[in-house]
Amino acid sequence: MRHELIDTVLRNPLSARSFFRDPVGYVAARGADPAAVRLAAGTREFIVLRNPEAVWRVLVTDAGAFRQGKWKRRARRFLGETLNTLDGPQHRERRSIVQSAVDRRRIATFAPSVLARADAMQDRWRDGSRFRLREELDRLSLVVAGDVLLSTDLEPEASELAEALSKVMAAVPRLRGPFSGTGQAQALARVDQSIAEIIERRRGESNPGDDLVGVLLRSKFPERIVRGEVTAFLLAAVDEPPSGLAAAWYLLGQDEAAESRFHEEIDSSLVDASAMLDASLQPPYLSAVIREALRLFPPARHIDRCPVESTRVDGVNLGGGSNVVVSPLVIHRDARLFDRPSEFVPERWLQGSGASPPQRGAYLPFGAGPHTCIGEPLASLIMTLTLASVGGRWRLRLDPDPPEPVPRASALFVTLEAR
Repeated sequence: MRHELIDTVLRNPLSARSFFRDPVGYVAARGADPAAVRLAAGTREFIVLRNPEAVWRVLVTDAGAFRQGKWKRRARRFLGETLNTLDGPQHRERRSIVQSAVDRRRIATFAPSVLARADAMQDRWRDGSRFRLREELDRLSLVVAGDVLLSTDLEPEASELAEALSKVMAAVPRLRGPFSGTGQAQALARVDQSIAEIIERRRGESNPGDDLVGVLLRSKFPERIVRGEVTAFLLAAVDEPPSGLAAAWYLLGQDEAAESRFHEEIDSSLVDASAMLDASLQPPYLSAVIREALRLFPPARHIDRCPVESTRVDGVNLGGGSNVVVSPLVIHRDARLFDRPSEFVPERWLQGSGASPPQRGAYLPFGAGPHTCIGEPLASLIMTLTLASVGGRWRLRLDPDPPEPVPRASALFVTLEAR
């Protein structure tokens, strides 16, 4: 029966489109069998891994046997050869160069700055105001990234620049780079202009500094690589932390008991901001809310890899041109791996809950292995401190029947209620 299903899928050139339209539903319709799911898109074949051990092998254990997939390769048309698109020795070398700029210990020193930026954002808010949540979160995350990575105050241009970055992010997965004169091309030019000006100012300084721009300039990279890397980091800044925070408030706003517990914990926690970077000292329910939000709505919905040469994974023979898809979205909602997988249950992450820690390969909000998101410490800092700061002052009320915080969905609006 399984072979008949696979053959049917491979004869259907639209099966990949059906999967990417509804990944969780598509895979669930194939039953509880953890076998890999084959998809077809014209003459191309995709293999979606469902077994955490197979996922771990591709991303971690045998990571060197797989290269970046076609989605990352498409990003080169926009950004060139950046850390996000490189493989093998080039990737390892580039990562070692930029690592110091996003080292967890360096990031921790910016906790007061993040809180100050979050406070400034809230100082503009008024009780009863209604706004598009991502606009505020994108601005905040971008300004924090400017402080941490560029040593530059991006506040004056934050709204315009965040909007341009969002347009570029939406265009990256497409088959071709942006055509001249299109909105995407104009957005990319707008981003490039700002970054070029920042880099030019920094070149005139005697001390490059220890931020991202500093380490890139000190390494004597060509201008195009410096610009590409900075652009890639700013794209991540307006994608990962804002999407995680939007998911958290979307979920809290529909669960009165969870929201009340969250606010009660914030009110009773007298924890220094910098100490909150230590997971053992963070308010546990706040941390659980973030982890659960990232489980249900992971920033990286899909990760693709291609085998360097023919190999076999999870019982499937893979040719050198195969596209292997690891979908955190699918894995995180697998009933074999998580109890009540589609429900918002922050308690599953609390000590004493009785829930077992997820096995390796089952929880991947920031990927795994050598290509794990290098900006995870900064993203975690922004999400943790912003959620705590805003939660202490406001409730964010959702509209009736709010849209899920997923790509290409309608905007998520909230109404402020002072606490």
